[in-house]
Amino acid sequence: MAIVGTTRHRIEHGAEQLFVQEAGPAQATGTVVFCHGAAGSHASWFQQVPHFARRYRVLAWDQRGFGNSTNRTASASPGTAVADLAHLLEVLDVRRAHLVGQSLGGWAALGCALQYPDRVASVVLSNSIGGLFNRALEDAFDRFLAQRNDTTTHLGKHPALAPTFAGENPAQAFLYQQLAGLGPRPPSDAVTQIRETYLDLDEVARANLPILLLLGEFDQIFPVPAVQAVAAELPRARVEVIREAGHSAYFERPAEFNAALERFLVSCP
Repeated sequence: MAIVGTTRHRIEHGAEQLFVQEAGPAQATGTVVFCHGAAGSHASWFQQVPHFARRYRVLAWDQRGFGNSTNRTASASPGTAVADLAHLLEVLDVRRAHLVGQSLGGWAALGCALQYPDRVASVVLSNSIGGLFNRALEDAFDRFLAQRNDTTTHLGKHPALAPTFAGENPAQAFLYQQLAGLGPRPPSDAVTQIRETYLDLDEVARANLPILLLLGEFDQIFPVPAVQAVAAELPRARVEVIREAGHSAYFERPAEFNAALERFLVSCP
């Protein structure tokens, strides 16, 4: 199927304006919504949107205070992200969607699936746990927060990339840093807020959602073994690990990421 074009939406929600970019064919087989992480925006998904828009209606949106979305009320949080996501699905007449959340975006995706289950076909947690912390994940995330206090800037170096990525792909690593700097400065407490926002593992298990946990082999923020332990408690969860990727597998290894995501989407009703 050919892409028929792209559309930019600016959706009012209370005092805020949410930016959404849409692409897809005239006859789509479903809707995929991409929810970015704390270093991103809708533009982060430039390697996914063209691929999936050949078949699906694709929406990539900016959370409050990121990219082109406003945060006039200084109310950006995982909770408002859930409400914003549900609102844009309603306004854009998305009856049922596959929600893909990277890192911070996983809180919006999984939270929306729990609160609005009739609108969600599946959830993909891309280098994310969506609030399903266990002790090992708490410890790993606290180590990451402590390391973020080092304000030294190195060209192409970023904690969300695998340690070897910048050396092997200097231009792409620099692009990652540039994408993280687009738009206004994001909410300063975005990362600490997700550390304080938990979802109940038993509640998620009872929801019986199709969930894909798509991980990076070298992710130090959400290490693979700790996430696998969480996935083992969810009846319809599956895990795929992208080799040689860090916390941003979608960016670092897009071909492998897209293939794994496509296999999952095709398997979902």
